[in-house]
This record gives sequence, C-alpha cells and structure tokens, in this order.
Amino acid sequence: MGIKRIGFIGHLAYNEAKFDGQTVSSRLLATELEKITVKRKIVIVDTCKSQNRILFFAKLIRCLFSCSHIVFMLSENGMKALLPVFYCFSKLFRKRIYHRVIGGNINKYVEENRKWVKYLNSFSINWVQSDRIVQKLWEQGVSNGKYLRNFRDAEPISIDEITDSSPSPRYFCTFCRVTKSKGISEAIESVASINQETGKIVAILHVFGPIDDSYREEFDSLLVKHKEYVVYKGIVTQDKVVTTLKQYYYHLFPTTWEGEGFPGTIIDCYNAALPTIATNWAYNSDFLEDGKTGYLYNWKMPEMLVSCIKKALDETDNEHHLIRVNNLKEAEKYRASVVMKQIIGDMND
Repeated sequence: MGIKRIGFIGHLAYNEAKFDGQTVSSRLLATELEKITVKRKIVIVDTCKSQNRILFFAKLIRCLFSCSHIVFMLSENGMKALLPVFYCFSKLFRKRIYHRVIGGNINKYVEENRKWVKYLNSFSINWVQSDRIVQKLWEQGVSNGKYLRNFRDAEPISIDEITDSSPSPRYFCTFCRVTKSKGISEAIESVASINQETGKIVAILHVFGPIDDSYREEFDSLLVKHKEYVVYKGIVTQDKVVTTLKQYYYHLFPTTWEGEGFPGTIIDCYNAALPTIATNWAYNSDFLEDGKTGYLYNWKMPEMLVSCIKKALDETDNEHHLIRVNNLKEAEKYRASVVMKQIIGDMND
C-alpha cells in the first residue's frame, strides 16, 4: 500500500480508563490504520477534553498539513467545531479526508445543520454503520455515504468452546453503559418478574458497564430491591470481554438510546457465541436476526421482553446450541482484517 502517512483524529483518551463505544472504536481504528501505513507513520490527534487546548490545535494543524490521508471520528460537538476546518483543508489543499461516523444520529444532525451537507460532500467518504443511513443521507443531499461494518480485533471463541447450557438458574447479562435509555431498568424488572412469577430463581442478571451519574440512584435502588437475582459486576477491560461473555446464557439489550447505530457489544457477543434479546430499535434489526441469533421485540411494547426471556428459557439444549453457533458464524463478518480490506480499497481508489 502506498499511503505514506495517515492522520487520525478522534477520542482516544489513552491515559484514562474509558470503555464507552466511541473510545473503544476510535482506539481500534487508530491501531488498525497504523498497520497499513508505510513504516507505521500515523499522526494521532486525541480529542479528549483533558488536554491543553493550544497543544491540541497545534497537533491538529500539523496533522492536517503533514498527512496525505486523514481519518476522523467525532461526536456531535466535535463535528460542530471541526467540520468547517476539514472542509477548508479538503477544498483548499485537496486533502483526502475520510469520516468514520459514530452511532446512528448523523441524519438527525444533517437535518438540524443543513450546511453540513456541503461539508460532508467535500470528504472522500463518509463511512456509516448501516445501509439505511446511506440511503437517508442520499435523500438529504449527501452523495458519498458508504456502509462500513463496525469491527473488533478480538479472536472469536472456537466452536468447541461452546458449552452446554448451564442448569437453572440461567445467567443473563447486560453489557453497555448503565443508563436509563439503554433499558437497564427494563432488564432488571423483567428478570425479577419472571422469578417472582415462577416462585423460584430461574434467571439471574449480571450488569456490566460504567454507571451514568444521572441513573445511579435509580440503579442502586433496583439493586437493593432485587438483590436476590441482580448483581452489578463492574467494568470489563477489552481484552477480557469475550472470555467474560462466553459464560452467559443470553445477552439483554433493551435499548431505546437515540444515538444507537451498530453497537460494538453485539460484535463482542458474536465473538463469544452469545445470543442477544434486543428491541427492534434504530438499526438493531439490520444486525440481529429474530429466531436465528436471538430475539427481537417491539420497542414500543417493553413488556415483550419478559416473553422473549421466557422463550429463551424454554429452548432445548440443541436449540440453544444452534443459536450460539449462528452467532459465532456472524462474527466472521466483523473481524478487523475483513473490514480493513474495505478501508484499504476505499483509500486507494
């Protein structure tokens, strides 16, 4: 590959213990981009707020002037500040700029900021997380959207590591930010409801992830109320995600978060051969197949989560094993090596 130097601009926060989707994805992409440059020449610009602003802008200008190809991943606030800058460098200095879009809100942002159409069209590509987002951008006047899968660099488990279903009680988990909009309350109450209805503990829920400050009080109250079958398990580092998830029976993802795109946790579950029960919110149905890799239910009917958990509990060992195998097969689509082939092809066009 002939790319001499790539610039990457995104929220990396290497000096902080951050495990949110944006940071994890940014770190992964920066690492993979470094591998494809000549002599691994990559210029990193970290948008983490903890750093000196003058130093940040000095690094940014150096990156924009010195790199032949520039990739950026920014939140809404970051885009508001820097899209005009990238537009100028694209137009005045003919820089090849690639936008890796975070989450699923880009269409909303374009609707609210119509001048972004001009900015986004000036870039080489806007890589987005769903074909449906590409279509919506086209309808809004952005002609260079392109679907690029999310990815992980972890090795999937082998098919031999898929163990038989655990005896009752079955262990379920959530694996995302612990916040109201991710459906954590619904997950807890649903598991509690099933146990109370059955008259014995048939399901236990382990909650993983950083706790949102605005949700902490409600979450702590739910933990106390349902302490027999709900446990908070903290944060798992990226290198231990797959080995942690492979132990569970089902992953619960009752999200209604407005920024949902293609959650990386779904890929983590694929790598761990772990089925998911999720809302049909946003783009979830693009990546999860009802009855094949888990179950989807109407997000407008949160009570359906109970029905789906019961359906999962009623699976025979053979049925559950087949669903786990299906998840493991899906993992192949989202390997870093597969996705990077598309990125290399796009950047060499």
